[in-house]
Amino acid sequence: MADPVSIAVAAFTWVTTTALPAIATFAAAHPILWAGAKFAGSMLLSSILAPKPPKMEGPGTQLAFKADLGAGLPVAVGRTAVGGNIVHQYPSGAKNKYMSFIVALCAAGPVEAIETFYANRTATSLGAGGLASGWGGKMWQTQTLGVSPETAIAWPSGLSYGDRPTHWTSDHKVSGVAKAWWVLDYDPDAYPSGVPQPMWLGKWVRCWDPRDEAQDLGDPQTWAWTENPYVIGLQFCLGWFQNGKRVAGAGIDLDMIDLASFVEGANIADANLVSEDPDLSWTCGGQFSTRDSKWQVLKSILQAGGGRPSMTGARVSCIVNAPRTSLAQMEAGDILGAISVKAVRSRRDRINSVTPRFRSPEHDWQVVAASPVTKSDYVDADGELRSREIDYPFVQNARQAAQLAAYDIANGRELEISLTCGPKWMGYRPGDCIRVHVEAAGLSEVVEEAVVGRKAIITSRQIDPQTGAVSMTLITETEAKHDWALGQEAAAPVIPGLSLPDFANVDAPTGWTATPVVESNGGVTALSIQVAGANDNPFTTEIIVEYRSDSGDPWKVWTLLSPRATGTVITGLVGLTPYEVAISYRTVYGVVGARQELDAVFTGEVPGDMVFDNVSDGDTLDFGKVLPALPEVYIDAANCIVPASGEARHNTVTALSTSSVTVSIKNTTPSGLTAQSASGVQEVDLNWYIDKPTADDAQGGVYAFSATMTPAAFSTPGGTIYSAVVDVYYRVSGSAPNAWIYAGRMGGQQANGSAGTVVSRQMTITGAIGQDGGKEFFYVAHQGTISALSVGYDTIGSGSAVSATDTYHKARVTVRPKLA
Repeated sequence: MADPVSIAVAAFTWVTTTALPAIATFAAAHPILWAGAKFAGSMLLSSILAPKPPKMEGPGTQLAFKADLGAGLPVAVGRTAVGGNIVHQYPSGAKNKYMSFIVALCAAGPVEAIETFYANRTATSLGAGGLASGWGGKMWQTQTLGVSPETAIAWPSGLSYGDRPTHWTSDHKVSGVAKAWWVLDYDPDAYPSGVPQPMWLGKWVRCWDPRDEAQDLGDPQTWAWTENPYVIGLQFCLGWFQNGKRVAGAGIDLDMIDLASFVEGANIADANLVSEDPDLSWTCGGQFSTRDSKWQVLKSILQAGGGRPSMTGARVSCIVNAPRTSLAQMEAGDILGAISVKAVRSRRDRINSVTPRFRSPEHDWQVVAASPVTKSDYVDADGELRSREIDYPFVQNARQAAQLAAYDIANGRELEISLTCGPKWMGYRPGDCIRVHVEAAGLSEVVEEAVVGRKAIITSRQIDPQTGAVSMTLITETEAKHDWALGQEAAAPVIPGLSLPDFANVDAPTGWTATPVVESNGGVTALSIQVAGANDNPFTTEIIVEYRSDSGDPWKVWTLLSPRATGTVITGLVGLTPYEVAISYRTVYGVVGARQELDAVFTGEVPGDMVFDNVSDGDTLDFGKVLPALPEVYIDAANCIVPASGEARHNTVTALSTSSVTVSIKNTTPSGLTAQSASGVQEVDLNWYIDKPTADDAQGGVYAFSATMTPAAFSTPGGTIYSAVVDVYYRVSGSAPNAWIYAGRMGGQQANGSAGTVVSRQMTITGAIGQDGGKEFFYVAHQGTISALSVGYDTIGSGSAVSATDTYHKARVTVRPKLA
């Protein structure tokens, strides 16, 4: 007699001529079953005699971006990611700069949604004109959801229509297939490793759920997207059709399907939670091909719901792992003939630990191994750990995979019962639970364990049409296994290498600087920019230095530095010009990262010394231009010891973009000198005023100044210097308050004496002052302590009284560029 499971297998393969005699033989021997079956036109007219069916494609093929002329149509279910099948590839545009890919994502459309596109595992959004973010304006894409009928997929509007390939036209509609038109602009910097690995995440095919009254099996427009394994499994049995033609699935008539078993399984899957969230239950997600074994596809889909397909007569049914209530009790009087009991798996094949492999969203939708699920009681009984890896290709949750693995361990410990019973058991079908309670003398220990007061699930049933005898195969049901299996937890490990580096986005460098330099050698002036910094990216293979003279100009590459270089000098620049400098890195992946654009720097001419007279404390000196180099400011003032050069450095401008400097005249200690006296440089600034001579004054307005001063002592590398200096300024009456004229410096310095010695000396200072009548003010800046001071007309007459009213201090300031 033919095996009903073979009939189930036959439901998913094409008709072969050698199968027809077998079907006819079965029909003649089983008229009752044949009468209820509608084989004509359905996929159940398939190869019953076929050997072991082929398995599905490997789990890794789902994410492969593949071009295979012999491949079937891809069909994705639930929410998952796919790599896509290339159905057309062709270059276009000037010099074939664009490469187009028409990619089939999912047949049996329309799909619910294409949520996200990934390139090299990096999420990429699609903006105006189909431009993909994060790829430097070198990638575009359009998508369709696969409605039917459907117009041809559109060329990205962000590209010129004239650049589209002519081989794909408006006649290439491919209705009912969700697809993408992916366009890449050739650029080795953008795609250093070639075409990026694409991936599309979406909610895919819609299915008919008989539990929803709003859905009509005959109207696919009413169907809804689902992740329920049994709703998807039911739809796979029914098939997806376009224009009356089956596109995917088995194409079995509804009355050839045990609908109640799929509804029961759908409800149980919804009730089995994988977290505290009541909306997170057992789900199904993945992809199959229309060339895969249909029997294997159905097994894999139902496996995600803890079930398996079976046959009820000639109808496709399913059995689900769930706690059961027995519907009846079978006793010894119901049994016809002998009872056979054997283990579901041999002792050698029984396992006590499973490492489940599932598709993990957290690992870029790769198939990963979760932590092992082990039953310690079984390990103790077996005396050793017996482990196996099991693939769950349509499972995408670690806890769900662990729960299913636990069921696979426990079910392998059940016993299989084969028996024949009377006609009253004809109404019980596979999946029903009964209690077997057969007490009889002479039963072996194993048989007694299986048939005395034990729940069992009917897995197959055959009816003898002549006698009405029912042959059954049952599997014992251990009730405690459900709490253990559904209580499992598992987590996918962090798998090294699954999260790829972000090839396309390299951070901009930090810490680099650009400083303009003015060099003078033999009267020849050279302008340059000193670029300095250090590589801060461990993946750098080249440091790219670029510059430009205007923000609107394209960048020019100055040089490529090794990763260990710390700077370069940009030369050949134009004077009085702002320049921008940028630094970027090329990584080991061949990607050029973002630029660090430095603040604009200025080149310029080398100015001569800029001299400013009558400078007061706090005055701002306006240079009239931005200096090309960091200048030094020198103060020639009475309160500064005068070194051999005749000038003393005051301070240095620190901001290159500065066009002015504010100077501080008072309290300035000469560079390289240290005051030996406790008081240092004395600041006793006096404001003198005198009566100027009348117009008929015989002396012609010539005044004589006398000052007795105690010099200040300073130690220098060459010895001690004693300095007594008086600077004299005058101003014409009626002039601006700060229009002081420098009359000259009186006094000097001497190097005789010894350190710490105070020398007293008298100096006579004569200055010629123009006659103007009335009062005039004279301001004296000096160094040392003034112990006596007199002012008079020439050498005759006596001076007016001295009044110390204000403190003024004027100085001559020289600004000189600091030459490198």
